[in-house]
This record gives sequence, structure tokens and C-alpha cells, in this order.
Amino acid sequence: MQGFTLEVERREAMRERLRTGEEIEFCDKHIRAEYPDRKEISVVPAGLVFHGRLSIDLGGVHCVLLQTEAPHERDCVLVHVPEQGILFAGDADCGDFYRLDGGYDKARLKRYLASVEAMEFKLYVPGHGAPERKAETLAALRAELESLEG
Repeated sequence: MQGFTLEVERREAMRERLRTGEEIEFCDKHIRAEYPDRKEISVVPAGLVFHGRLSIDLGGVHCVLLQTEAPHERDCVLVHVPEQGILFAGDADCGDFYRLDGGYDKARLKRYLASVEAMEFKLYVPGHGAPERKAETLAALRAELESLEG
């Protein structure tokens, strides 16, 4: 599938995204740092779209993609590899930088914690950090929730 180039190479376009709230200062800063020549940015539309759940059989090992509402964003995808006992979370457990300046929405965190607790896995792989055992992940999520409940 062929990509297309965003119009972010123009300063005015990036300023407009900040002005309208489509982008936040944090991301704008890091886009500029990562891509000094913004003409290098290419966005490729998804080749596969799913809603809810998608299981991919890799020949005896399955990747189950689970669309979930998470603290980071309302449309996160977790990747569960049940035969290996691994849950890839990416940024799902991070705070919400667009609405809460990196903080957590208590209701979304509570639902995320409940969904992660219900899953069978041994190893949790976050997007920013080393893999953790399930008990460590649940303890950290519970502690974050407790701090929000005061």
C-alpha cells in the first residue's frame, strides 16, 4: 500500500495543529526532534482494520489482538500470545497526554486493570520499560488507581 506525505513539513501546518488541539506541545516537540526534515514523514493507511478482537494463527502460536479502552487512549490494542503467556501492552497503560497532561482517568484505569487481571499471561511487555511479571504489573496498576482514589 502506498503512503502519503503529511503536510507537516510546513511550520504553519504544524502550528495550526497545535492551535486546533489536534496536536499537543509534547508531541509537536518530539516530532520536530525526531524529524528535523519533516518531508521524511510518511503515513501509510492501515492494511488491516478490525473491531473488538482479531486472532491471527501463526502456525501453532496465536496472536490475539484486543481493542481496548485504556488509560492512554480509548482505542488501544493489546497483543496477547496465549501459548507463550505474553501480553504486549505498548502504551496502553501510560497516562493520557491529550486530555490529562499525562495523568490518569480513574474510570478508564479501573476498567483497564479489571481487563488485564482477567487475562491469562505471565509476562507483560509495556511500551516504555522492561517486561514485567503479571503480579508486578497488577501491583503497579493498583497502586496508581489507589493514588487516584486518595
